[in-house]
Amino acid sequence: MKTINTLIALTVCCALWSTAIAADAADSPAKEAAIDLRPRFKSEASAKYSIWSSRKQVATLSLAGRERTLETTLETEGEVLWKVEQINADGSAECTMTLLWIKSTASSGEKTLTNDSRKDSGDTEAFHQMLQAMANVPLTVTVNADGSIAKVTGMNAMQAKVEEPKMIPDELDFKETASDLAFISSAIAGAKVASTWDNEEAWNHELGKLQYQTKYEVKAIERIAGIPVATVTGKSRIQLDVDQSKFPPGVTPEIRMSEGEANTQIMFDLSRHEAIGRHSTQRTVIEVNIPIQGKVMKRVEEQTVKSQALRIEEK
Repeated sequence: MKTINTLIALTVCCALWSTAIAADAADSPAKEAAIDLRPRFKSEASAKYSIWSSRKQVATLSLAGRERTLETTLETEGEVLWKVEQINADGSAECTMTLLWIKSTASSGEKTLTNDSRKDSGDTEAFHQMLQAMANVPLTVTVNADGSIAKVTGMNAMQAKVEEPKMIPDELDFKETASDLAFISSAIAGAKVASTWDNEEAWNHELGKLQYQTKYEVKAIERIAGIPVATVTGKSRIQLDVDQSKFPPGVTPEIRMSEGEANTQIMFDLSRHEAIGRHSTQRTVIEVNIPIQGKVMKRVEEQTVKSQALRIEEK
C-alpha cells in the first residue's frame, strides 16, 4: 500500500497537469520567450522522487489446437534520492541515484507475492534478497549536458550482496531508470510552445532490445503556484531487435511485434531545470512462433505498462 503522502502527491500531480493545460494566460510567462530544457546542474542539489509502475501482461499460448491464457500483473513502487555530486567542464555532471526502498507485488490468478526491501523477509526469498541488495546503494550516474544518461556505475556493490550476481539489473537497466527521473533526454535550448525534437534509445527486453524513436513536443509553458513549468509530451514508436542467443541452439523462432507505442507527459520545473513529475504508458503486442517436433507453438504476449515518477522533496 502506498503511503498517504505518496497518494496525496500523485493526486496533486494529476491536478497540476490538468491546471497546466487550462491555466489562464494572464498567469503564464510570455509565450514567445524561449526556454532551456537542458539540466542546470547545481552542486549538492538533491531531489527525492516517488516512483510507481504497473505492468499487466496477458500471454496466450497455443499448440496442437489447445490454447491457454495466463494473466499476470506486477506493481512496483519505491523512493529514489537523486543528488548532483560534481559538475564537469563540458557541462555534464556526476550524480548519485539511490533507491531508498522498493516494493513489488506480483499477482496471477488468486496468487499474490509481495516483496519489500524494508522487510526482513518476503514471499520470494531470492527476489527479496535482490531488492534488499539494491536498496540504499548509491549508483554514480554521468549525465550529459543535454540530459541524456552517459554511464551508470556502482552495481558491483549490489552484486556483492547476493548469491547470484546476475540477478542484479545491468547498466542499461539502470540507465533506463535514470532516464525516467530528473531530466529529459536530448533536451534542447531555445524551445517554445510547439517546439519538437527527436530522440532514440534502446532498452533491455527478454527477447533482445526495444528500440524507441521518440518525438518530444513542448505543449505548454505556464506558471503554477509561482513556479514556471513546461509541459512536454513524448510519443514513441517501438521496434523489437531480437537477440537469437536468447533461444537454445537450433531453435529459430519467428517473432513479430504487431504493436509498439509509448506516450509520456513530463512537467519540467524551469526554475530548477528538473522534472516535477512524469506519467508514461506503453503497449506492446509480440507474437512468437516456435517449431516443435513438426508443430508450431504460438505465444502472443500483450503487455501494458503504466509508470509515474513524482518529485516529493527538493533541496
